[in-house]
Amino acid sequence: MALTVAVQMDPIQAIRIAGDTTFALLLEAQARGHRLLYYTPDRLSLQGRRVTARVEPLTVRDVEGAHATLGEIERIDLTEADVVLMRQDPPFDMAYVTATHMLERIHPQTLVVNNPAEVRNAPEKLFVLDFPELMPPTLISRDRAEIEAFRLEHGTVAMKPLHGHGGAAVFKVTEKDPNFGSMFDLFATTFKEAWVTQRYLDRVTEGDKRIILVDGVAMGAVNRVPATNDLRSNMVRGGAAAPPVASSFMVPFPPRAPRPVPGDRRQVIGWSMWSRKPAWPRSRSYHARSAGSSGRRIGSANQRWT
Repeated sequence: MALTVAVQMDPIQAIRIAGDTTFALLLEAQARGHRLLYYTPDRLSLQGRRVTARVEPLTVRDVEGAHATLGEIERIDLTEADVVLMRQDPPFDMAYVTATHMLERIHPQTLVVNNPAEVRNAPEKLFVLDFPELMPPTLISRDRAEIEAFRLEHGTVAMKPLHGHGGAAVFKVTEKDPNFGSMFDLFATTFKEAWVTQRYLDRVTEGDKRIILVDGVAMGAVNRVPATNDLRSNMVRGGAAAPPVASSFMVPFPPRAPRPVPGDRRQVIGWSMWSRKPAWPRSRSYHARSAGSSGRRIGSANQRWT
C-alpha cells in the first residue's frame, strides 16, 4: 500500500547526499512507491488542535546537485500524512523541543518517527550514559574544577558540546595542553549548558562502526573513517564510508545495546561503536560513542564484532 510520507528536515537543497541518512530514506521510500512531501521546521504550525505544515511534493534522485525536485507549496493537516519523519539536525534547543511538542499532538494517529516524546526525552549524549559499561569514562559538567580533576585522572580527553551534532566543535585536549584554559573559556562563553568531557581513545582515528537499528534490530552498518589530520569520522566532516570487515547480516550486540521496550519507542537509532579491547577495566569489549535518533547514510553490509 502506498503511503504519504512527510519529511521535516533542514533545507534539502543544501544536503550532501553521499552522507545523508534522510536522503537514503527518501530514496528508498520513493522506490517503494510512497508519496513524498517536504517541509522545513519553520513551516510547522499549531492552531487549536490542528497541526499543519506548508509542504511541497518531493521527487528525489541519486544525483548530487540535482537530487531534489519540488512541486507547488500546499498547506495540509499533518494527520492527512501516514508518516512524518522528524529529521532536522540539532541543535537541541527550544525550537527543537517545541517541534516535538507540536508533532506529539498527531502521534500515533500519524506515525512520527521517532516518537516526539522519546526524541525530547533522550538527547543522544545523555541517553548513551545509560550504558556506562560500554563507554570510555565520560563527564558531563561545566565546572572547571571537575573537568580538571577528570583530566588529571584520565589524561588526554575529548571535549564536545552536549547538544551538538555531526562532529562540530569536537576537540582533543592533551594531558598538559596549553590551550585548555582558552578552550574552557570558549566553551563556557558559547554554551549555557554543561558539555561532554570524555577519555580520549587513540584508535578513534581508525574510524568507527555506525550501526542502524530499526525497532531494536540491526538493519545495516558502515565503517566511518576520518579524513587525514582529523579525529572525526562524521561524513559531513569529510569522513569516508567503508564496508564493515565482515558481511554477516545478524550483528551480535552486547546485552544492553538499545532495544525498544514498552513505553520507549525509538524506531530508528544510530549507534556508533568500536570493537577494540578497552584500555581500562571493563567486562565487555564493546564501546559505544553516541546514540542518536538516526545515523548517517547506511551501508549494505553489517559487521560481526570480534
